[in-house]
Amino acid sequence: MLATLICFLAMPTAGETTLEPTDDVWVYQFAEDQTTDEYLRVWSGDGQAVGEIGDGHMSFSYSCLKFDTSKVDAKTVTKAKLVLTCAGSASFTLEDSKKNPLEARSLTTDWNEASWAYEKSKTVHPMKDPATIFGGGFGATTNDSDFKIEIDLMKGPADFKKQLAGAQGQIAIALTSTLCPEGQGEGFVYKLYSKSNDQAKRPKLVLSTD
Repeated sequence: MLATLICFLAMPTAGETTLEPTDDVWVYQFAEDQTTDEYLRVWSGDGQAVGEIGDGHMSFSYSCLKFDTSKVDAKTVTKAKLVLTCAGSASFTLEDSKKNPLEARSLTTDWNEASWAYEKSKTVHPMKDPATIFGGGFGATTNDSDFKIEIDLMKGPADFKKQLAGAQGQIAIALTSTLCPEGQGEGFVYKLYSKSNDQAKRPKLVLSTD
């Protein structure tokens, strides 16, 4: 009986770890100060989630998130989701969002918010390959209220758990979408609260473990 009790107590228990970004930036030539901007923004300029980059030309807008995962044991992670809060000023419908979901893609960790400059986008940007997508999510406002978008990072095709295991204490995610505001107005973009906001509105990486 005692041996059984000791064995039971030694068994790991399932849990949940919630991480907030150490860094986040909205990548756009005319973006405001990244250390104080309250929003991240995502849209497409030509119907492609990842457009052309370089020489001052960017046919889309994306955002970057980075998390400290140094205390996470990737082997025990069974579920992973990215939770984002979208401002209620959005003018797209739920159907628009389903057709043009918010995508989470793999990204280099070779950047930080404090020293960010637009020039960095030449090397810090998402890849066009759909195989770099961890997952996608959608949502829309009701009565102009803020709303949540949850992205299942284990959905793939990119292997989030494998990247987490080799992350060396940090993991970064790029947010992209085919949602295009051309002819639709400025509300036809994903306008997401950044880590500069109240705790309840900040981006969250939620990891469930065995």
